[in-house]
Amino acid sequence: MVLLGVFVLAGLAGVFGTKTGSVAAERGGYSLHLDYAATGRRGVPVEWRLSIRRAGGFGGPVKVAVPIDYLDRLDINDIQPAPSQSTTSGDDVVWSFDAPLGDELTVSLDAEVDPAAPGGSVHGSASVLESDRPVATVDYTTRVMP
Repeated sequence: MVLLGVFVLAGLAGVFGTKTGSVAAERGGYSLHLDYAATGRRGVPVEWRLSIRRAGGFGGPVKVAVPIDYLDRLDINDIQPAPSQSTTSGDDVVWSFDAPLGDELTVSLDAEVDPAAPGGSVHGSASVLESDRPVATVDYTTRVMP
């Protein structure tokens, strides 16, 4: 009974729920900030929002690379803004976005953890590319709960 009580109290405290994390990086004139699901449950919506800032704006399309393995754990309904092009390069999906007006581009995924996704941790990253090379990268890990 004590073990059951501890389990119920942990559930009420949100121990088993979705949790959001944040990571940031600055490099090569870019400032990245990502809000992501630090923990998620199958079939439950998760947050993934990448903000890219560049003083003086962007001179052309903005390319963002994300590992295919990470995206395979998600059921993605929408990407906002919609990429003008999407390709694969090695183990990454590379999205190309039209240059926004101003100094900031924010990319958001409307997604949930895929109901068939295996449990455990999955490493992710988001990189801004120039000449198909990472200039600035944020790394993160999402734990998929059963």
